[in-house]
Amino acid sequence: MKKFVYAALFAASLSYPTAAAADTVTLTSNGSAYGWNLGQGAWITVSEGTSGPQMTAWAGEINWTGFTSSLVTYCVDFFSNALHTETVTVSNDIRNDLTSTTSPGTTAGAGGRAAWLVNTYASAASTDKYKAAGLQIAVWNTMYAAGAFTISAPLEAMNWAASYAGSLGSNTATGIYFNAAPGAGQDQIATPEPASILMLAIGMSMALGFGYRMKRQAVLA
Repeated sequence: MKKFVYAALFAASLSYPTAAAADTVTLTSNGSAYGWNLGQGAWITVSEGTSGPQMTAWAGEINWTGFTSSLVTYCVDFFSNALHTETVTVSNDIRNDLTSTTSPGTTAGAGGRAAWLVNTYASAASTDKYKAAGLQIAVWNTMYAAGAFTISAPLEAMNWAASYAGSLGSNTATGIYFNAAPGAGQDQIATPEPASILMLAIGMSMALGFGYRMKRQAVLA
């Protein structure tokens, strides 16, 4: 079974910039290994398509510390690898700015659907690992066409994912979007916690010290 790790955490010794601040902010990893600091969530098994190689993946919250306010994100870029250090563009409108070009393989309106799920359920999911894993799974499921990938996860997480996705309907919303260029990292969506995140401003580039999806040695399934 081929294994990947979805994990991250980065600590930054900075405060939010004002609109007149420089265009880049440097985040530095902090802690053992790459400074991973996972929030609520669970380890799951995923594969691309219905018969692709299996990968171990983290489904749930990614915590970022060192800001004036806390920042928690969920993945919105299932098929891309994140780098230990990468540069992303910050947008406050994921509904319009996340496309199949910025996040390959996503379907039309994926950003708006993902934002509604995260905005609606992230607070409750922050109290329970299966709720958080279910929210991440629901986000992925609503962003991509059926059959794009296969997920095996604890029953509790799958039940929450089905519940969240079942409530979506035609709802849509927007939120903070961290967009890595194709092939240069992995996109994320911020949970709707600090309004001051908006001070990062549209178009600002952020250097993320980011060890989110790292290849491990492949082994036979």
